[in-house]
Amino acid sequence: MKILMVSHHGCIRVLKESLALKARGHQVHLAMYKPSLSYGFDGYDSVQVWFDADPGKRAALFEKIIRRSEADVIHVHNEPDDMVWMARQATSKPIVYDVHDLMSMRAEREPDDNERRAFEAADGIVHVSEPCCLEAERLHGNGKPTVILPPLMNERFIGPKSVHGSWAASWTSLVYEGGLSSTPGHLRDMRPVVEAAMAQGFNAYLFAANGDDEDYTYEALGACVMRRLPYPTMLAGLRACAWGFVGSAESNPLMEAANPNKLYEYISQGVIPVCLHANNAAKLCEQWGIGIRLTGLDDLEEQLAPNPAMRQRALELRHELTMERHIEALEQLYEEVV
Repeated sequence: MKILMVSHHGCIRVLKESLALKARGHQVHLAMYKPSLSYGFDGYDSVQVWFDADPGKRAALFEKIIRRSEADVIHVHNEPDDMVWMARQATSKPIVYDVHDLMSMRAEREPDDNERRAFEAADGIVHVSEPCCLEAERLHGNGKPTVILPPLMNERFIGPKSVHGSWAASWTSLVYEGGLSSTPGHLRDMRPVVEAAMAQGFNAYLFAANGDDEDYTYEALGACVMRRLPYPTMLAGLRACAWGFVGSAESNPLMEAANPNKLYEYISQGVIPVCLHANNAAKLCEQWGIGIRLTGLDDLEEQLAPNPAMRQRALELRHELTMERHIEALEQLYEEVV
């Protein structure tokens, strides 16, 4: 089958799915707004971009790529949501909508016009978690073929068998990778987490997914901040840490329901997930027998006491949580909508 992945920035979820699909013999092509250098392009048979210095030309370039595609399925990844209904205007081919973030949950508001039109335009839906799926169906109905596909890792990205060497020194290390904000109350405002961890004797390491202004803010707190890195390099850096933070300092509906990439990235490198205001991720960790559900940011030394057996469980579990083992669900969705 020929698949056209459509993504604004070609994020890691797109690459994970594409690598697994290619391993099953499918052709996978990528259309993106502009290249992202962090993830590379070896997971695609071709790459096209619709960037133009003239903003007025970008929509026409996007529609031209969709219209001329020879793919059997157009697989559109949000955000933003408008790419889904714009693709529908350009083609009659089946469209699969991959809902990375349900924006109405993230912003704690009613669905906007772009979100409603995206669900209307799609022939099939992919969600990252069951809670996100249930909320989307409550808002938009459940009459279309739907699958839940977590952001699992590819075998090629799993760390070596012995990832830490001398492990004892890193039990006081807490890592977070992802977007950062310095806006109080924002779901990516990690300053309370960093401040609490450092005040209780932990070192904080941040692999930032956004710009330098936020990096400087966190460096001023004493955190070690690494700028955007090639994906395999970032994964290797995680291995120096014992604990990987998942969630937010304050509760947010999307974060509570999400199934984030970082959960699987930590486990793939033998790092133990630490969940706060991330209820779905914490429940998954409890099912797997790994990870810590924090009761808050106090008493971290007690909550994050050394646990070599849990680390060993992470090393054993990571080969089960791969995209290659679960990609058949997406293939079945494609077959259903074609």
